[in-house]
Parts: sequence; structure tokens; C-alpha cells
Amino acid sequence: MNFFIKYTAKFCCLLIVPFVFAQKSSRLYDEQIKNINTIRFNKHLHSNKDSAFFYVKKLKEIKSPCEYTTGLFMEAKLNYFKRNYVESKRNAIVALRELERRKPKIKDYCYGHNKISALRWLSESEKCLGNYEKALNYLIEALELSNHEENIYDTYRIGIATDIGRLKTSLGLLEEGNLDLKKGIEDLAKKKQFIKDFEFKYGSTLNNIGQNYLLQYAQHENISLLDSAKLYFVKANSILVEKNGGLNQFDEGLYYLRIAKLFYLKKEYNISINHLRLSEKYNLNSNPSYYHKLNILYALNYFNMEEIDSAIFFIQKNLDRKTDQLISNNHKLLSFNILSD
Repeated sequence: MNFFIKYTAKFCCLLIVPFVFAQKSSRLYDEQIKNINTIRFNKHLHSNKDSAFFYVKKLKEIKSPCEYTTGLFMEAKLNYFKRNYVESKRNAIVALRELERRKPKIKDYCYGHNKISALRWLSESEKCLGNYEKALNYLIEALELSNHEENIYDTYRIGIATDIGRLKTSLGLLEEGNLDLKKGIEDLAKKKQFIKDFEFKYGSTLNNIGQNYLLQYAQHENISLLDSAKLYFVKANSILVEKNGGLNQFDEGLYYLRIAKLFYLKKEYNISINHLRLSEKYNLNSNPSYYHKLNILYALNYFNMEEIDSAIFFIQKNLDRKTDQLISNNHKLLSFNILSD
């Protein structure tokens, strides 16, 4: 009897071991396929969106819950970059629902990573739809989750925190946003060696802080806030110059536009105009949105210098261009006010 039990147990083990090994091999294969498709998706995201969607479908075809939900949040990301924000929002909501439904079958790391990613793209879509408070709440939820996930990279957590600072700035929570952005700068510097495109992210955040100070000046009209804004714009510019050995034309044009706005607010109109001319040298006016901003700032400078004909000339350039939908209502109102004087 003991002999029978002993060899029956050995026989069962021989059956179970290949089965367990096959399961592990299958999961490893699925994870490898996920990684390959993710790399290829990101490669094509900005150059060929049809190819990117092909890799989304490949991920969603995998039955493993981790890979399937990865495909769902990546579909949200794809639709976001296609500017289909309503569909991106829907994709992210589906991803979150499926993550909760399949949670018992998903590894903790995959669940945390995919939920945070879905929340971030849901936040981005809500922001583009004008729902800033909802966008902020989703980001705060993502940050809280990341703080409880040991395997979420610090750099990922820093990205969420700086996004919160940007959103608070957009919502007019300027002091809070400023503190979040400055904390982000400190954390970015600490993790410099681990962060891809560090200079770009660091420089962008410095520019965000400068913009935050400009908005604070609009509320308080304290000239020291303009000096703080300039300090951060110049820091951002120097970092990007160091990285590229010189900025690309568009970024350098943006830098001069920011400085032109600073001098306009300081009522140094001629210096502001000189910086606007510098920004035009770097083809900033080739972008329709910035073309309007340039002309508005030109018009404001000339208007305040009481050179009304020149102010009207730059306003008319905006009104003549067949892209009026890009002009904000405030810009239109300002244009008509100048024309009516």
C-alpha cells in the first residue's frame, strides 16, 4: 500500500511540474510580447498612428490581464495624441474598469503601473476637454497610488507631482502650484542620472515656474515676481542650450517671446519689441497659435507707446489671417478695443 502511494505521488508530481512550467513559460512569453509591442507602439506613436494602433490591437489580443489592460491604456494614449480626447477618456475609463474587474488575476506591480497610467491619460483628456478640476483629482489619485507602490519608479512619481503643479497653476492655485513645481525641480535634480531627456524635463519645469510667476504678477503686480519669472526663463534657456549646443529654432523663439512679455509688463515697450523681432527670426510666426500671440504683443506695445497705426497694423494681421478660431475671445475683444480707439 505504501509502495502504491509513494509512486502515485511521484507520478502526479511528474504531471504537475510540466504544467506549472508551461504556465510560467506562457506568462513569460506574454510579458516579452507586451514589451516588444510597447516599444514598437512608442516608436510609431508620433510618426505613424495606424502602425501604433496595430500594436495596441496586438496587446489587446493577449488574454493575460496585465497585457490586455496595457493595451487599453495605450489606446487612450494613442487617441490623446490623435486629439480625439472624448475617445481617449472613454478608453481610460474602460481600462480602469477592467483593472478593477481583473485585479485578483493581475500582479501588484502591473495593476499599480497600469492604473496610474490610465489615470494619467484620463487626466490629460479631461484637461484638454476643459475639465481642470476633474483632471487634477485624477492626478492626485494617481500620485497617492504611486506612493503606496514600491515598484513604481521615483522618476514616474516625480512626473505626476510636476503635472499636478502645472494643473494647479492652470486652476489659479498659483502658490500651491509654484511649491509643487519647485519640489519637482529638486526631485528631478536628485534623480538626474536615471531620467531620460533630463534637460528637456528640467528646462520645461523651469519654464512652468517662470510662467507661474507671470500669473502671480497679474494678481499682485509686484515687480519682484517679474524678476523671479525672468530668472527661471533664463535658467531654462541655458540648460537647453547646454544640452543641444544651441536651441532648436522654435524653442529659442519661444524664449524670446517670454522675455518680450516680461518687458511689456515692465512697461519697457521698445525692449519688448526688440525681443519680439528676435523671436520672429527663429520662425515662431510659422506656428498659427504663436503668430497671433506675437501680433497681439506687438499691438499692445505700440498701443501703449501711442503709436496707434502700428498697433492697428498688427491687429489687422491677425484678423486677416484665416485662422480666427485660434484667437481666444480675450484676444478678439482686445483687438476690437484697440481698433475702436
